[in-house]
Amino acid sequence: MQVLKNNLNQSWGCNTGMKIKTFILTVVMAIVMIMPMTGVLAKEPYQGHVYNSYGERVAAPNAFLPAGILNGTMLGIGQFYKPGDIFVDKDNNLYILDTGNNRVVITDENYNLVKVIDKFTFNGEDSPLKEPSGIFAKNGTLYIADRLNERVVVCDMDGNISKEYRKPVTDYLEENLTFSPRKLVVNSIDTLYIISDNINEGIVEMDEDGNFESFFGAETVQLSAEDVADLFWRRFFTEEQIAQMASMSPAAYTNLMIDEHDFIYTATSLETNTVDQLKKLNPNGNNVLTSASFGDVSSEVTSSSSNSSSNNKDANAFIDVTVDNEGFIYGLDRNSGKIFMYNQRSENLAIFGKLGSEIGCFGDVSAIESLKDDILVADQANDVITIFRPTTYGSLIKKAVNLHETGNYEEALQPWTTIKGLNNNYEMAYIGIGRAHMLMGEYPEAMYNFKLGNNKELYSVAKKANRTQNLREHFGLYILTVIVIIVLIWLAVKYREQIGEWLKKVLKIKKREKGAK
Repeated sequence: MQVLKNNLNQSWGCNTGMKIKTFILTVVMAIVMIMPMTGVLAKEPYQGHVYNSYGERVAAPNAFLPAGILNGTMLGIGQFYKPGDIFVDKDNNLYILDTGNNRVVITDENYNLVKVIDKFTFNGEDSPLKEPSGIFAKNGTLYIADRLNERVVVCDMDGNISKEYRKPVTDYLEENLTFSPRKLVVNSIDTLYIISDNINEGIVEMDEDGNFESFFGAETVQLSAEDVADLFWRRFFTEEQIAQMASMSPAAYTNLMIDEHDFIYTATSLETNTVDQLKKLNPNGNNVLTSASFGDVSSEVTSSSSNSSSNNKDANAFIDVTVDNEGFIYGLDRNSGKIFMYNQRSENLAIFGKLGSEIGCFGDVSAIESLKDDILVADQANDVITIFRPTTYGSLIKKAVNLHETGNYEEALQPWTTIKGLNNNYEMAYIGIGRAHMLMGEYPEAMYNFKLGNNKELYSVAKKANRTQNLREHFGLYILTVIVIIVLIWLAVKYREQIGEWLKKVLKIKKREKGAK
């Protein structure tokens, strides 16, 4: 952080030289970095919003706001050039893959420069990177997807390459296919998971020795009505006509990250055939994340399987995903520049960020990471890393969800209530309050809040539980009532003749009284 405070005279910069506009932006952002984080910015660069259960966009306070930027000039190492990836290790060191400069920049958790690796050697000879696009660090070892060199390199902090992973040897890949590794992660037993261009069978899984193991978490194809029709007509087309038709291959992953339990989170663009855009894959490759609609609801409605990034800029296009140390999921959409925050139930908690020229907005996003409470986004158009921090509203959301997920329902009630006061359109607050009441046995209150939160499923559960509770609480009265009714019926049957004579006498008396009048 000290680096940012001492460099107010530095700018974002660009490939054609420093401009006055970017200079002003950097000065303002550097000033913001040394301001208390309670206010963050006097003018918020984007309008916070969420989607309700009807798919309607409703305004909301911003959960995250920009707190500053980081660029190469601020670090005293010359401008970044198209930063393609960022990674945070277990010690909170930040690794910036400066793709255009073919180097790795490392900072500490306060964004102070630690090291620049711009020279790489292999077997005693220079072995420079060539447009690297993915980086992973583990126990002082770097794994870099060296895309145009068609390899994954393993090196130390001095750039000494100890191992290269080349195209995996397997009959599942065509002999003339180019191995173009783009993103990668490494699990606890040093198995590599690699996303490569031209491979859509799944994530390439290789062991520590570089042997191919399998295609991990292969995507499924989502067929539209048009696709189904194509399958029918293919039966009558020639091979040439079929070759001209659009491919219905499964979508390739755009990015991935791995957590401490070896669960792999993946991002997939909705612009291609896919079921879910964000996934959490267990070691068997199965998605354990609740299936849901991710990204902008309106975009999902208008997009189709045949659209691509070149002809449908309204479609969701998740370029990266990260998970913070509290388990919150953040999906980065390249087309809109928005960050979508989810819990482990796939419920959308907040949306922030956008494309634009304002402070805290983006030109072309490439990667997202979390460092403690900060969310970092790499912008390869402006050659910066933008730093976001939670507002009071955002911190309350995280606190409420964490308390609920750990079973502290009564404690979660207070922050959910505060959130409702800040945003009475936030259905998640009503649902959170309803869940707290339900799990405390206060079912009428739970039903009321579930109704306001438009959650019919939980409302039905609370209603059923309320009936059960009423039955238990008034069981004695119900039994007594039944006994009384049975006794009365028994007496009526046993003394029906006496009761009949008595009723006749009563009716005769009433008849005489009526005649006398």
